[in-house]
Amino acid sequence: LATFKPTFGVPIFILMFFRRDYRACRIALGVGMVATVLAAGVLAGNAGGLAPFLETLRTNNVEFNGRTNSSPATSFTRVDGISVLGRLAGLDLATSPSLMIGLGILLIAGLALRRLPKAMDEPDATGLSAAIICLATLASIYHHPPDLLLLTVTLLAVAIGYGNSWSRMPGLSRVILLASLTLPGVNYLATASVIGHFQIDGAAWTAITSINGISVVVAFVTCLRLAMLPDRHVAVSTTSRP
Repeated sequence: LATFKPTFGVPIFILMFFRRDYRACRIALGVGMVATVLAAGVLAGNAGGLAPFLETLRTNNVEFNGRTNSSPATSFTRVDGISVLGRLAGLDLATSPSLMIGLGILLIAGLALRRLPKAMDEPDATGLSAAIICLATLASIYHHPPDLLLLTVTLLAVAIGYGNSWSRMPGLSRVILLASLTLPGVNYLATASVIGHFQIDGAAWTAITSINGISVVVAFVTCLRLAMLPDRHVAVSTTSRP
C-alpha cells in the first residue's frame, strides 16, 4: 500500500532492501510499477497526451514548491528533518539539495539496518528495524503531522517494552525515545489557529514549528544509537528469534 504514495513508498522500499526483505521489495516494485503505469496512462489520456501530461507535472511541482506551507523554511506543519534544517538555517532548500539530504538520511539508516543483528530485532512492525525504517521515512522527505501515525506501533512497543528491541533498552534512552515519539502527538502549538491567534513570529515561530521535526530527528538518532550498541552484538549468541 505504501507504494501508492511516493513519499512513503520510495524510502520504505529502499530501507526494506537494506534490511534484506527482498521478496517484499520485488512484490512492492511490481505492484507499484503496474499501478503507476495504469494511473499515468489515464492521466496522460485526460491531459491530451504524454507531453501535456509531463508539462502539467512540471507546472504543478513549481506551484507546489512555491507555496508557503510547502517550503522547508516557511512551512509551520512539516515534520521532516529537511524542514528543521530549512527553518533553523533560514534556507529555502531547493529540490536537489533536499533530495541529497534525504538520500543521506536513508543511507545512514540503511547502514544501521545492515549492522543490526536479526536476533536482536523483531520480525514484525514492533522491532527496532521497523522503527528505524519509519523514522527515516519521516525524516528524509516531505511529511506533515498526519503522517506521524506511522510511529503508532513503535510508540506502543516502546511504552510496554515489547520484544528484544525494547526490553533491554537503557532507561534514559527509553525515556528520551518515548518523549520524542509522544511529543508530536500532543503538540498543539504548531497549528494555524494558535500561530495566527497569538501572532507568533521570529525565533518563537521557528522554535514552535520545529518541535515536531526535532522530535522525529531525536527519535531517529536514538534508535540509530541503539542499533549500534556493541552489547547488542555480544547478546546474539545467547538470544535467538523464535
